Formats: sequence, structure tokens, C-alpha cells
Amino acid sequence: MDLSVVILNWNTRELLRDCLASIYRYTAGINFEVIVVDNSSTDGSQAMVVSAFPRVKLIQNTDNLGFAVGNNQGIHVAAGRYILLLNSDTIVLGNLAEAVSFLDRHPQVGMLGVRVLNKIGTIQETCTRRFPSILSKLVNYFRISARLIGRLVPHLEQDQQFDYDRAQPVEVVSGAFMMLPRGTIEQVGGLDESFFLYAEDIDWAKRIHAAGYEIWYAPVVTITHYGGETSSQIPDRTHYLRLHSLAKYFDKHYGRPYGNLYRTVLYITVLLTYLPVLVTWWLSYGKRRSRLGELVRLFHKVLFNPALR
Repeated sequence: MDLSVVILNWNTRELLRDCLASIYRYTAGINFEVIVVDNSSTDGSQAMVVSAFPRVKLIQNTDNLGFAVGNNQGIHVAAGRYILLLNSDTIVLGNLAEAVSFLDRHPQVGMLGVRVLNKIGTIQETCTRRFPSILSKLVNYFRISARLIGRLVPHLEQDQQFDYDRAQPVEVVSGAFMMLPRGTIEQVGGLDESFFLYAEDIDWAKRIHAAGYEIWYAPVVTITHYGGETSSQIPDRTHYLRLHSLAKYFDKHYGRPYGNLYRTVLYITVLLTYLPVLVTWWLSYGKRRSRLGELVRLFHKVLFNPALR
């Protein structure tokens, strides 16, 4: 078996249908299997998989176990030489055999990411990233607030000069498409299940680098990533989980003092930006007001929920 494709799903039935169809369309020349792990969907996803894609191995959970646990379930039953974790809200646009061939030719690569497009066809810049730091997150938080208010601040975790047409080693690739040799997983382990959602891909990349492997971006395959289709169902919780998981990542890899410093910086950042964001939200309308409302609720949760601190 050349490739096992593992897809975690939670209430994205129609996107999952399109994702699965694209996999079967673009897998010529390799032996492969598809494993769908369903985290207790209520939209009929399981029935759709059984009826429309009978070849798929379906794991049905009775609860939403999170990203790491669900994907690890799929990895555990996978039989392929290579294992691809693919988001359910993606469409494959190139033959996955090319990614398998790339890894066959580059045994030093422990994880492969590919070109990721937004739904309008532009490059999704997060298909490659640098490891986060307190400074990069501080700038990013000001960047998000400033962008919503109408100002522009650069992003420190993305290389503005990155050549998306050239294969090259990177620090982190998009969690929407992560292809790994089985040997990498056997050496470093699966996703850390203490992360429910977010930062588990960064943690994985950190451990893969530490084990002596390289992580590469290669435009041998292109996917479209609709992005946020699962998290948008519970926006307030997922935004907060992103911050909570990042604090846990810093604790794990840089020590609790560094994690606490991040929590302090985050708290101060929220204090400094809360009032201008609140005023802008009050003066806004339409979609912008809705997005700012999510940020206001997130800021309120950070300020008054002691769990993160």
C-alpha cells in the first residue's frame, strides 16, 4: 500500500463529499486507501460516506474527540507507506502520486506540504510558516486588530518573499495537508492528544525537526482549502482554543516561564486593543461588525476567564 489518506470530519458533509471525490479522481498510479474518522457528526456525514463511497474505511466516534485524537485513530489503522492527513474542507487538484514520488526521492523529508489555494484561487500563505514566538504572536495580534480597524501591519510568521513555485525546506507546513512517511510517525509518535484543537501541527513539526528530519514544501500537488468550515460552527470557542493551545505549545517546548510570559503579553495586548476594537465595532455594520463582534467576545473571554492564565 503506497498511501493512506486520513480525513477527520465533523459536520462538513458536502465538503467531505467533494474532498473524497477529488481524491479518487487524482490517485492514478498508486495503491491507496481512504480512512474517514467522523467525530460524532449530526449532519448525515456518516450515511453519505457509506452510500457514496463504500470503499472508504469509516470510523464513527460517539463524541467529538478533537483533531489530534481523531487523526491518531486513523493513523493507527492506516496501512500505507505514507500517511496523508487531509482536511475535510479541501479539494485535491493534482495527482497524489506526485507527492508519493517526491517522498520516495527525498528520504530525509519527514513531512511534506504542498501548494494550498484559497477558494478564490489565490495562494494561502499559511501553507508555509515559521515557528511562532512571543514576538511574532504579539505582532500578529496587533495586526489582526489593526486590519479590522483599517491599518496594515506585517506578519512575522510568513516569508513575504517566499517562492511558492519552488520546492524547499521550511519550518512548518499547513495542517490542511501533511504527508509523512510511516517511519517518521513510528519514530516521533503521532499527534499530541493533549491538544484538542490547534497547535498540534506545530508541535508535530517541532518534534519532527528535533528527530533529525527535514520538512519540505513542494508544489507537486495543489489543493484548495476552504478553511475554517469546522471551526466556524463554534467560532468563540475555537478562537479561544487557538490561544490556549499556543500557550500549551510554549509551555511544552520552551518551558512554563516562557508560556507564562506569552500569557502576560497576550493579556496586556488585549487590554491595549480592547477599547479601540470595541469602539470600531460599535461604529461598524454588516460583515465587518460581525467579525469585530467575534473579536470583542474573544477579548472579553481572555480578560475574564482565568483558565488561560
